[in-house]
Amino acid sequence: MGKSKVRPLGARMVRLAPGVALPWYMYRLLEGCRPAGYTRRAVEAGGLLAAEYMPGYLEFECSDPESVAREARRLGLRVYRGRRHLTISDGVYSVRVYKA
Repeated sequence: MGKSKVRPLGARMVRLAPGVALPWYMYRLLEGCRPAGYTRRAVEAGGLLAAEYMPGYLEFECSDPESVAREARRLGLRVYRGRRHLTISDGVYSVRVYKA
C-alpha cells in the first residue's frame, strides 16, 4: 500500500475568516500552529476583503516546523525550505510555516 494521495480539487475546506480558507488535510497538519503575518491580519480584520493585502499563500507560526514538514511529506505534500520558513504545497494551495 502506497502513500495516501491528497486531492486538492474538491477537498473539504476549513474557513478561518470570509475569503480565508485552507483544505481540511492542511488544517489538521497545522492544528498546533497559529496564523501569522498577513493571514493573522486578515483573520483579525474579519475577512479577506477587509485586509489591505494578502499574498497567494497563508502564513502560520509553529513551535516545531520540522515535525509539520515530516507529516506533510508523509501525506505526499511538497515541502520547500527557505532561510526562515518552510512552504508546504499540494500544487494548488500553499502555506508558509515559520518557527514561533
